[in-house]
Amino acid sequence: MQLEMFVNELSFQRPAPDIEKGLSRVMQLVTTITEASKKGVQRKIHVPFDYLSLPIAPDYNLRNWLADNRVDPEARRYFRSLATSTPFLNSEPEIETMWKDTDCYWQGISAFGLKAAYLADGLAISISSMSEWNTHLVECKIEEIVNNEISVHTEAIHHISSPIHIELHVQWINRRIQSSVENGQELWAHLTDFFPMLIFCTNVEKEMIHLPQESIISISKGLYYLNVYCTNWKTGSFNPDAIGCRVSPESQLTLQKFRKQHMFLCSDGQYRLFSFHAKFNKWRIYFNSELGPGQLLIGHVGKHLPISSEPK
Repeated sequence: MQLEMFVNELSFQRPAPDIEKGLSRVMQLVTTITEASKKGVQRKIHVPFDYLSLPIAPDYNLRNWLADNRVDPEARRYFRSLATSTPFLNSEPEIETMWKDTDCYWQGISAFGLKAAYLADGLAISISSMSEWNTHLVECKIEEIVNNEISVHTEAIHHISSPIHIELHVQWINRRIQSSVENGQELWAHLTDFFPMLIFCTNVEKEMIHLPQESIISISKGLYYLNVYCTNWKTGSFNPDAIGCRVSPESQLTLQKFRKQHMFLCSDGQYRLFSFHAKFNKWRIYFNSELGPGQLLIGHVGKHLPISSEPK
């Protein structure tokens, strides 16, 4: 999926004290969107269904702003074209498939736009209404149902509310643009370009080219984290805490019960055990670190392998 922007509706919950201040905030929002587009982010903004009612100042909302002759007509035309050139946020099919089992909370408040940005590995954008939005990363609590159990973890969501924040995302933006693919077959074709530090077992090709569409974002994101870790892993033993995403080994009970299902043939002709796995939503990437610094073997991509709580 291409790198796109998602409006954070929570940033509109504190309107400006007056219309003049509100107009200034919206112009900063438009400028931020423009600058992000110049860096290669898609010229689209996903908005909530009722975005025209989002308040800017007392008795003044986005609908009023779009009709306000005091506002630069080019700025109004530009915003209207972006907000209506793509389906509303709650009509985005690729994200909707992952919504059911995922919730996102910012400071205990359900966050619709931030959740969409997280699931799409996209860029959340806020109006500069309070100091909490003056940041390039917004921490949210993510609750996901995986294997009929609730997983709770914290994620830092890429975010902008001013052009300054865009500069802090340049490396990530370039990575997202370069690694944007439409399906597993295309992802497999670009593995060497995107993830040169990773070594893939023979079975991964078949798994990857048959990945469901809704998994591509998560799998690509996970491989990126693992590749970056390998690039930085120069010496010393493997440190899963330094990877930057959720990583854990299988339990001993699972490995005793399903050891065969966690063994994969590597390119050197050896079968190895794959216990560690990176977690993104309901998708997993199983890897082995025994080759040492700078290299990780990838044994399985897709859904979670069998675990001890499942029937044999």
